[in-house]
Amino acid sequence: MSDYKIHWGLWHNYSLDYSEQLTLPAFVGSILVASTSTFIAIAGGQLWSLIAFVVYYCRANPGEPHDGIHISQQALYKNMSSPLGLVWSLIKGNIVYAGLESWKKWWKRRASPYTTRRKRRLCLFGALPTFVWLIYTAAGPASPFLTTHPVYKGNEVLAKSQNCGFEQWNRSTSQGNIAFQKNSLRIASEALNYVNNCYNSTDALSCSVLPRQNLDYAVYQISDCPFGSRCKVSPITMETGWMDSHEDFGMNAPVSDRVQMRKQATCAVVDVRDLTTLASIGNDLFRYEYDLGPVEGLSENYTAYAIERQAPDYVGYNIQPYYAFQGVDGPWTPIADFNSSDGDVSLFVIQYGIIKYESKVTDPLFSATRPLNDTSFFTPDMPAGLMACIDRYQLQNPSGSIQTTMGSVKQVTSQFQKLNFNNAQMAAAARFMSPSSLTEMYNAVNGLGVAALRAQRNVFSSVSVGLPSDQWLAEARGWFETTLAMYQLRVVSFAFKDDSQLDPYMRLNLNLLTSQKTNISSDLESMCSQQKLRNIAKWQTFSIAGLAIIAGIGGGIIILSLAMEVIVDSTWKLFSLVRRATSSKAKNKKPTSNVRLEQWRLDSVSQLQRRAFQNARQGSWERGGDDIPVLRGTVNLMGEERHELGYVSLQEETGDNRS
Repeated sequence: MSDYKIHWGLWHNYSLDYSEQLTLPAFVGSILVASTSTFIAIAGGQLWSLIAFVVYYCRANPGEPHDGIHISQQALYKNMSSPLGLVWSLIKGNIVYAGLESWKKWWKRRASPYTTRRKRRLCLFGALPTFVWLIYTAAGPASPFLTTHPVYKGNEVLAKSQNCGFEQWNRSTSQGNIAFQKNSLRIASEALNYVNNCYNSTDALSCSVLPRQNLDYAVYQISDCPFGSRCKVSPITMETGWMDSHEDFGMNAPVSDRVQMRKQATCAVVDVRDLTTLASIGNDLFRYEYDLGPVEGLSENYTAYAIERQAPDYVGYNIQPYYAFQGVDGPWTPIADFNSSDGDVSLFVIQYGIIKYESKVTDPLFSATRPLNDTSFFTPDMPAGLMACIDRYQLQNPSGSIQTTMGSVKQVTSQFQKLNFNNAQMAAAARFMSPSSLTEMYNAVNGLGVAALRAQRNVFSSVSVGLPSDQWLAEARGWFETTLAMYQLRVVSFAFKDDSQLDPYMRLNLNLLTSQKTNISSDLESMCSQQKLRNIAKWQTFSIAGLAIIAGIGGGIIILSLAMEVIVDSTWKLFSLVRRATSSKAKNKKPTSNVRLEQWRLDSVSQLQRRAFQNARQGSWERGGDDIPVLRGTVNLMGEERHELGYVSLQEETGDNRS
């Protein structure tokens, strides 16, 4: 798979309501994620400071008497930066004021009105920091979620356009034809590997690139045989749902510019015994010749052949595909039973060679029930098995739910005009249908040989352990999945081809709909820079709206918490001025200060320290009304005044002088 180059920076994602995205290299993105987590933590801390201020301010009742519990709780709300630390300090304070040795005794004590009030205050004002602490605790494991939703949108990136356009090959020369076949084989090999790694697994890193890891489809049996009456068992139809150009193929576009497509393949194991001729080639060997229509370039009057048990050549499985697509000159002209009027036909002739099985095989495509001489092995009942498939497509305009009929590539393309596409939709439809004729069931096998055959995985040295009775279903589904993966790769490669994919016999074209007389070159060119991919390990994508929400809310909390005192003080002064201007009684009164705010400031650690020193007549202090007072000069902490400051040893306090 190509080493896609990614656009990093701002881009518009039409999948989201708030669609501005920012894609960054993984290292830079990890720094942004860490910074966002840190910012959320800082904002959370400031939110607690804001809550503590509101609680303190509402409880500060100037002029009313307060007990020690109230004063202690106010000081703790002012100075404790940790909600959990505050809760523990509140509990310890209540225990001390209860005058008991244990919490249990205090709680069971016969409650006086004062004790009941103290308990009530503990429960009330301890519940708030407890609740905040629980939120912090829960937010810890959730912090990656907070920084990834809606901030982080890491599963989508935008491809950086390079060598954009539809591939047009010059196949007029043998060299050009060989170059085209090599390119087709490369894409088929990539698609087969992608199916093996990603359609039934999510382990490989390469599965995290295409817009949709795998395209879903349904499988169901049908009763009518599309190949006359030649179906050995009931045919199956594999059908995708409506695949959206934006959601499933990453063509980044608004809803009005999107197109939907449905792909279908019907397959059946066919009985061609009446079309088979046996020709002796000597040594008791016969060639089985299948006449299903002439093949250009072959002088023989049969389509394909198989030789029963080519022992001298030691040949195992071999698979030969043929196609008859409408509107495409192919080498095979099928007979009526294999000619479809509403689809593209692929025929697969699977030759068994000298394969032998350790157990009987009852699968209709690989039937092997004949014992091999006197051994325990079983050999195929016929030298080859044949399966035929029909590919069909359908386009829809989701804006008006207008659909084409289900049909071949040529039939669907001819109905573009009836869908009322705008130019952008026409460009998306061109990207859908252009690779369709190169991603049919035939293309899933052509060039890959037995690598496309899942039965080959059970073979070692021409011996197979056996096959289930529905092996033909596994083969059909495998080929269909390969066509879907090829489709994904080719649609995405419109916008990006690395230099190694360029070829002298290929040119890139941005307008393949000239027959529709619609100029969509500019729309196709704009799609070159609008191809979305899923994130690969080197990149991270963020939502600008998410970052803005976190920055706005978090920044608002931080600014509000830092400016709360100024806001409250200014509001107080403003209302005081208004009250004095509107009230005749207040006109002659002096302006009053905000006592509650003064109490808040005086309960800071620095102010409590200043008041202790001043009461001990220590030092000269300035700015006594601010959070941080200023000491002029020095104080003596170890003098006799230490008793007045509260520096009393435990022995002195308890009177314990046993030493």
